[in-house]
Amino acid sequence: MPPKVCFMQLSSCWGCYQSLFDDYGTDLVNILTNIEIVYFPAVVDIKHKDFEALPDGSVDVGFIEGNIRTTEDLHNAKLVRQKCKVVVAMGSCACFGGVPSLANLYTKEELIERKYTTADTIVETKGYPTENVPDILESIPAVHEVIDVDIWIPGCPPITDHLVAAFKYILALPSTTPSDKNICDICELRGDKCLLNRGILCFGALSSATCELKCPNKGEVCYGCTGATKNIAKAEAKKLIDLVSTKELTETEVGDILKFITLYAKIPNLGYMYVKGDPLQALGHKRADYTIKTVEGTGIKAFDLSGFPEEIGILLYAVSKSKHFHYTEQTVCATCPRNKEDKSLKGLKRDYEGGVKDQERCLLEQGYLCMGIVTKGGCGALCIKANCPCLGCYGPSPNIVDAGGKFTTSIASISTALGVPDIIEKIPDPAGQFYRFMTSVSPFKKKQNDSGM
Repeated sequence: MPPKVCFMQLSSCWGCYQSLFDDYGTDLVNILTNIEIVYFPAVVDIKHKDFEALPDGSVDVGFIEGNIRTTEDLHNAKLVRQKCKVVVAMGSCACFGGVPSLANLYTKEELIERKYTTADTIVETKGYPTENVPDILESIPAVHEVIDVDIWIPGCPPITDHLVAAFKYILALPSTTPSDKNICDICELRGDKCLLNRGILCFGALSSATCELKCPNKGEVCYGCTGATKNIAKAEAKKLIDLVSTKELTETEVGDILKFITLYAKIPNLGYMYVKGDPLQALGHKRADYTIKTVEGTGIKAFDLSGFPEEIGILLYAVSKSKHFHYTEQTVCATCPRNKEDKSLKGLKRDYEGGVKDQERCLLEQGYLCMGIVTKGGCGALCIKANCPCLGCYGPSPNIVDAGGKFTTSIASISTALGVPDIIEKIPDPAGQFYRFMTSVSPFKKKQNDSGM
């Protein structure tokens, strides 16, 4: 059966879904013809009440675009979580609050007064409408602050190719079925010839036998590309664990374990996407709060990983303690093709001033406020290649708590010839400049009641 999918639009511009439809090719056709759309009001005439009537947990994947601005948005976000097994936040609004979350810098009353009473464009009816409209929330949260989110795809909007690749991965998840057999069951080397007996890490004991390559039969290591098996080969798995837990892992062995876990757990190798169920990403981002346990009857330590067998917890714990484990994700700056030579600012320019004179040199070095140094990579530096400074729509780079604050201090450290008045003159809206897409996930999140010193 095709996976059941819903597409929910909260308060938004619809640009993320438009980016998906910009594919115009066979990829999009294949996606749409191989899923059952249970709710997508802009495309399919399925009523909201019909979606509400579906059994809880009966929908495979739910995509959410937009931000939670109104009580209706709040209800719909919770509804998607209630009905769907996997929830995807798509675009900067859903992931970080987006540009609309700059409204968090004002109170609800201030916003309503400006929007419906004092704005210059209002020439007739004034005052907040009360009929047939949902109420406005006090502030805009990121979607994951209201419901559990499994996958985040950032961007304003996300790049079309990224969405297509992510959709292919996500929609394949429900069809992944473990085999009753493991690779060791079909391995001709099982026994004395086993690679594990020679001290070589091989992961066939944990891997599904739904495999045509049968790598160990050719004398090659099994890396688990077929995914998990229902029945682990216990004897071989014990050999593997003994090897890993009784020696200092080499750089090659750490790489082999990481490769295995990536394939075994069906972790997407998509750097622009964050997956909640990815234990490597969680560990690398220092967001992992796994309980450490001692395996019964042994002195072997393991992470207690929900949804994974004990052996995976042992392997991951061993890797985390190795000096060779380095999990990094690049910033936009790291993927930018421009030349970076002298990080010192003698002046600041707004995007529209003077045009970019040097097409090859770093924009920040030329005085343009480019957020690439604190922004998560994955976009291919498209804006920068088009002579536009990075605005930060892919959100904070991993492990940066306050991207806006970090960028501000970076500007201060390299502005050797600029005083505070010069910077204030050129940056009249620091919040809009430094927190444009991510006010909801910033440390302050919204306007605070500041009573002064």
